[in-house]
Amino acid sequence: MSFKKRISCLLVVFLVFVNLIGSEGIASDGEITLKEAINIGLQRAKEWNEKATLISVNSVDEKMGGSRGEKGKRFNWFMIFMVPGTEDYVLIGISEKKITVFRPSQQSQVPIIPYDEIKFDSSDVIQLAKDKFGLRQGKDCATGYHFTLDSIDGMPILTVFGNDRENRFTRISFNAQNGDVVSAIHKLPYGGGLISKRIGIDNITKKGMAITGVVAGNNNLVVWGDKKPTQFSTTKQPFIEWSHNNGETWTELQANNFVTHAWFDINDQLYVATEKELRAVLHQKVKERKFFH
Repeated sequence: MSFKKRISCLLVVFLVFVNLIGSEGIASDGEITLKEAINIGLQRAKEWNEKATLISVNSVDEKMGGSRGEKGKRFNWFMIFMVPGTEDYVLIGISEKKITVFRPSQQSQVPIIPYDEIKFDSSDVIQLAKDKFGLRQGKDCATGYHFTLDSIDGMPILTVFGNDRENRFTRISFNAQNGDVVSAIHKLPYGGGLISKRIGIDNITKKGMAITGVVAGNNNLVVWGDKKPTQFSTTKQPFIEWSHNNGETWTELQANNFVTHAWFDINDQLYVATEKELRAVLHQKVKERKFFH
């Protein structure tokens, strides 16, 4: 191999190596696992009181980018330490490996978590949660994956939060001593349907939607709410539909914003109010007139 080719190959290998280091640094710089956060907080808590013992830890949501818990690491953590046998405790906040909150106070005694009982870290349970339950990053209430550590029934319980395969908010708890799954639950979304009753027939329409309002007129029926509600919101995909035949068929009206009220006047004129506008709907051709916005 010529000298130039050898130099070129070495340069390519060097650049790839540098890029890998740079990518890892961007992904993890400032982010730490639950146990790494405890180590930082415990050192400061021991300076405050050498008998300080951990009682709880939780990650904190933020808009700082990063991996958002993908590998069990977050930028921000809060934890509480207590002096056993007293009411003295201290709240410690950590952001990007630095203590940003140190707040001593008092509260009644709660169960403690001896450090040597914490055998599993957030980086361990996130992988278990993905492998066993297909856990995905949260999107609604808390972004990415989040983690808590508490003493429950005398056990150190490490919990990871995210979304399941159907986008439902999910909480999976592990025994931090041995990694056993203690519980796995998901939060059901808001939803429901509109039940219409005819002789000998029960019919459910709008099933799975979150219907937040209904108004009736002469043979007219109007319903509104959210098409695909989540566990935290019924305002993400607003809808409003109008039936001229008591619910047998429906016409969808334009819903730029979540509907707050709808009503018919004495002439069966439909009015629709949202947070930003008021509209009158002409039922002959389902045309709309906007009054204000």
